[in-house]
Amino acid sequence: MKEAVLQYIEEQRLIGAKDRVLLGCSGGADSMCLLHLLSSLQKDLDFELFAVHVHHHLRGEDADLDAAFTEDACRTLGVPFLLIHKDAAKRKEEQKLSTEEAARSCRYEAFEEAAAQFGTNKLALAHHTEDRAETMLFQMIRGSGLRGSAGMQPKRVLSDMTLIRPLLSVSKEAILQYNAENGITWREDATNQEDDASRNLIRHEVLPALCRIRPDAVEKLNALGAYFSDVDGYLRREASAWIAVYMRNTPSEIPEDPFRDTPKILQEYIVAALLRQHEVPMKDKGRTHLDAVAGLIGSEVGKRIPVSSALQAVRTYTGIRFENALPKKEDADGERPGHTMETRVFSREKGAEIPQKEYTKWFDYDKIKGPLELRTRAPHDVFSQAAGAHKKLKDFFIDEKIPQKERDSILVVADGSEILWVVGVRMSEAFKVTEDTKRIIEITIRREEN
Repeated sequence: MKEAVLQYIEEQRLIGAKDRVLLGCSGGADSMCLLHLLSSLQKDLDFELFAVHVHHHLRGEDADLDAAFTEDACRTLGVPFLLIHKDAAKRKEEQKLSTEEAARSCRYEAFEEAAAQFGTNKLALAHHTEDRAETMLFQMIRGSGLRGSAGMQPKRVLSDMTLIRPLLSVSKEAILQYNAENGITWREDATNQEDDASRNLIRHEVLPALCRIRPDAVEKLNALGAYFSDVDGYLRREASAWIAVYMRNTPSEIPEDPFRDTPKILQEYIVAALLRQHEVPMKDKGRTHLDAVAGLIGSEVGKRIPVSSALQAVRTYTGIRFENALPKKEDADGERPGHTMETRVFSREKGAEIPQKEYTKWFDYDKIKGPLELRTRAPHDVFSQAAGAHKKLKDFFIDEKIPQKERDSILVVADGSEILWVVGVRMSEAFKVTEDTKRIIEITIRREEN
């Protein structure tokens, strides 16, 4: 198997000369196999190897024994080792995650810390063909597109390093056989035998059932995953080419006519490419969301779809435009001759004292639908003096006995036609900070100095 893994590493260009490779080592059969393989391949490939073990504090004494076992194995092989402790149970509670999600979050955070300490540029994980097949099935039933349904890839660029999977062409059976032939021992993780997590249900019930129907099911799924990956790569390149041709003069707007005539699958890829350009996290953006944005081309002018907390897609007369849902906090967010509006967004902390300054106010960020604007009144403006009760801004001015000659010069902070704040007069009840507020936007109005 060593020769096969070496060939796969070279074909996929996973490890190059002078690379510094960090191995995430749990102490299980797969990672211990990869530890020994990479250790034995260092001279062939001329790279440096380091190892990290993440202690999640989930399994008591068993977890302590895993850490000690892994450290001893690395010491025996002369591989520099780092043990990092993370409290997955605490993260699960604080961030409302499943145990599996919390543990994964802890692991990748620990990998980044270890990479910074060792100065590594590659992260090696011991996923194999069954892992890829399981991931494919999991993503398919979630409704993922081609890229998600392709499952794990041999390599993937992370923020500061490249994740590599040198065993992705190797089966679990081959790993166990290699361990037996080379006297490699490992620790069993009892949680791998539990069926609480959906992935474990796929591992222990769904995939074995498929293999009973067709013995080469894992091999076929892996081949299909490679095919999906090729098709996804082709469509990504086509989307980039489309954008380069049709949006070279309008980088923030999808033009209606050529987009309407583009095949639906490519429309999805164009939207996805543009969202990535705007640095929108794509983790939770499935085909339904991409379809909704692409579908704006057949909707009424002015319709908006939020694509992130900071960006929205808007149907215009000529296509689909991407706009800031809220201006960046470091910019002068809105302007009026002689005045500027500045904002900053932050999480609400219990007990935080709401400022009483006349020209600085706090609002509930998540209740705001569109880009904020500092301006004077417009004909269809509405204002809320009580929860759920709106009145025309004109009527509010009359009720407040504001002289008519002053009404056109009063500044308002507006979300479309809904007024958050009549500056210097009153805030809208609809946007006030409450006990349920999660994020706050602070708005400050400043007079420009001459």
